[in-house]
Amino acid sequence: VIEEHHPDWIVVGKREEIPPWWVDEFLELRFGGIRAQKASSLYENIFGRVSARELLPEELIFGDSLEPSPVWVNLQSAYSLVLAIVALVVALPLLLAIALAVKITSRGPILLRVRSAGLHAPFDCYRFRCVHEQEGGRVTPIGRFLRRLRLDGLPQLVNVLRGDMSLVGPRAVRPEFADRLGALIPFYGQRHLVRPGLTGWAQVSAAVDMEASDALGLVEYDLHYIRNLSPALDLLILLSAFRSAFSRK
Repeated sequence: VIEEHHPDWIVVGKREEIPPWWVDEFLELRFGGIRAQKASSLYENIFGRVSARELLPEELIFGDSLEPSPVWVNLQSAYSLVLAIVALVVALPLLLAIALAVKITSRGPILLRVRSAGLHAPFDCYRFRCVHEQEGGRVTPIGRFLRRLRLDGLPQLVNVLRGDMSLVGPRAVRPEFADRLGALIPFYGQRHLVRPGLTGWAQVSAAVDMEASDALGLVEYDLHYIRNLSPALDLLILLSAFRSAFSRK
């Protein structure tokens, strides 16, 4: 096949099926200019997701490739706090206007506290109320507007100040959902190596229909983010989130 097609690149799907006597041949091809790459690496480079099908148990048990850098985690805590303070000061008039609109358009509390799984322990995640509590949970007009622009999560800036969340990270989920998904997906717990975020790689990368239907696919995005966590990636995600919010009609 090599002699007939002269490939520049070979993608290897099942590494465990490569017999030892092929090693010299692969090395010879590599030194001859033909690159060999794991299918999992190609998948992640193209789709921005860790391939669950190609994830080997030894990577979770013996390796640290799916763990964030402690340096970047500590740095993220620092700049998330500073940026959250600045954002709260700048957005204070908007927060007050939204709070007033929620109060006068429907009965019920202005804020909701949603119990969520966190880095070390569950916490109360704050959101603007978007539904009629007295009408079977029907979404209010102002709630529909807030959800479309993703402004209902602005009170989570307080969670960032409290150290419960970061500006960027995996989506916050209820503890019971996290427990259930953790039982179904062996590596789901890796999501909790970092704080949940107001926005994240999965939120800006996944298709809208995927966000509601493919828990495994969303975890693949989260694992890619955790593996590559850095200020540069956080900045890219924040810019993508702002662009997405302002492009919504």
